[in-house]
Amino acid sequence: WASVQRVVEERGEVPPEKPEAIVIVSPHWQTRSSLYVSSPAKWNTFYDFGFPLPHLYQLKYEPPGGSSELVQEIVSLLSADFGKELRVEAKNRKEGLDHGAWGPLYAAFPGATVPVIQISMDASDDPRTQLQVGRSLAQLRKKHPELLLIGSGACSHNLREGFTGMDMDVM
Repeated sequence: WASVQRVVEERGEVPPEKPEAIVIVSPHWQTRSSLYVSSPAKWNTFYDFGFPLPHLYQLKYEPPGGSSELVQEIVSLLSADFGKELRVEAKNRKEGLDHGAWGPLYAAFPGATVPVIQISMDASDDPRTQLQVGRSLAQLRKKHPELLLIGSGACSHNLREGFTGMDMDVM
C-alpha cells in the first residue's frame, strides 16, 4: 500500500484537506439492472478476495457512512438520469466495503474518519453508461465542492503486472 500512497501523493490528486465525504464506485460490487447507494452508520471491511496473503486480512478500514441526506440526493440524481433504464435505490450492503473501495481509501485516508458512500456498478451496462454515471455524479460537486468522487478498481490489483511497459504519465 505504501507504493499506492506514494503515487497518490506524487500526483497530488487527493485534496490535502479532509473531504466532506467520499462517494466511491467499485467494480467489485456489481448489480444487474440497478444502481444501489449504500451508506451504513459504520462500514465493515469486506475481504472479498481469495488469495493467500495473510497480512491483508489484518487490515481494517471501517469509516463512518455518509449522511442520509446525501444518499437521498444521490438516489434522486441517478433516478432522474437513469430511472427509466435502471432501478436506483438506497440499499445498505451488508457485506461491507469491498477491497476495490477500501484498498485505495486505506492508502489515501488511513485514519478512516471521512464518511464513505459506495455505489454499485451495473454489470449489464456498457462503458458509455458507466461514463455517464460518472458525469451524473459530478453534478454533486456544484452543491458539495468538498465531496470526493472516486471510480475505483485498478489500485487494488497488481499494477506492476497490469502496467508493465506502459507510460505511467498516461494514467
